[in-house]
Formats: sequence, C-alpha cells, structure tokens
Amino acid sequence: MPTQKEFELFREYFEAQGYPSIIASPDELEFSNGRLRVRDFEVDIVYKRLLVNEYLPIMREHPALLDACRARAVCMVNSFRSKIIHKKALFAVLTDARYASLFNGDELAATRGHVPWTRKVRAGKSDYNGEEIDLLEFIGERRERLVLKPNDDYGGHGIYIGWNTDEIGWDEAIRAGQRRLSGAGARANGTRSISGAYARGHDKFLRAVGRSRSAAFQRKSWLGVYAPVIQ
Repeated sequence: MPTQKEFELFREYFEAQGYPSIIASPDELEFSNGRLRVRDFEVDIVYKRLLVNEYLPIMREHPALLDACRARAVCMVNSFRSKIIHKKALFAVLTDARYASLFNGDELAATRGHVPWTRKVRAGKSDYNGEEIDLLEFIGERRERLVLKPNDDYGGHGIYIGWNTDEIGWDEAIRAGQRRLSGAGARANGTRSISGAYARGHDKFLRAVGRSRSAAFQRKSWLGVYAPVIQ
C-alpha cells in the first residue's frame, strides 16, 4: 500500500501527543453497545482515509463504521459527506464561466490564482480564458500544457502528463477519458505542498477533541472502480 508510511507517521504523531492510535481496515471494526472497537481497542475518533467508492462494495459485509457514524458514536474526520472535495471534477465547477455567478469577486480571484483550469473530457464546446473552444480538439492540440488525471483516484495512478507523453499515448488517453468520468486541466506553474496543511489541521483537530482518549485510522481497502479524469 503506497500510503502505509503516511498512516504510520500520523499514528506516531497522535501517540506523541498522548492519544493512543491504531491503524485498522473496515473488516477489523466492530460496533456494539454504542461503541466502535478494533478488538479490545475502543475508538472515539476515526481519521478516515478510506475512500467512499472503496467502502461501498464491502459496506454491507462490514457495516460497523457506517453504523457508528449513524449512531454518532464516534467523531469522524473526513466524513462521508466530504467525498465531493476529493473529486478532481470539482475544479471544473470552480473554473467554468457558467458557474461564475455562484461566487463573489474575492472567491473568483482566488480561483483564478490557485485552481488549475479543469474540464470533464467530453465532446462539445467549452471555454478557455474567455474564448469558446472545441474541447476535444483543444485537449488534443494542447498536450504540452495539459495533464490527464483520474477523477477519483490517488497515489499517482492513471495520470498522463502531456509534456511527458507522446502523441499516440495522448490520443489513446483522451479516448479512454471519454469512456469514463474524466476531466481536463491546464498545467500549473510551480509545485504545491500539502504536508504542512495536514500537520496544521491535525494540530487543530487534536486541540478540539482533547478529551478523547483514542483514535483509529481507516486503511484503504483497495476495492472500487477506477475512473480516470483529466486535470
């Protein structure tokens, strides 16, 4: 599992702050008498890294996590309702001129400055920098400026970096993208680190729930349907 080390680092951090922690998968959880457990370890907080699309195929067989959430028996970080934020296609909403009226001036300025232009891969018209474009033609011609990326995946899976992909591979990726949920996004200048945000977020989280004595991480189950997107 590519993210295993990440889980171990988080566990070490939480335990260093005085919060016993355990890494667990859905099949290891049990919910009874109003408590969520991993064997004899009682859980107060779940820091969920399990993807919703990975949990759905096994949810009926291993319902403890869902049952505990419905009963409000645990505090879950990254709740099921946060799924929409995980979707890369969210960038398509933020950068599409058709939805500009949903945001104020400051929000639009922040979007233009920090969110890469993104579209779902499909036949039809769209816009780029205020100009109307034929989307598939635009994607095909702008390979050096675009990246194709799954809408709902992680760990670098299914990514096509245009400037590192030949024309044949790029055309094949576009055709594959049309058959699945896909998007297209402009190349961004520079790089972005999220490790600092994670650390600050955990610090605030621990202060907010300081009375809780234990936490459990959800391990990815490696189940689910692969669905590419272009970003």
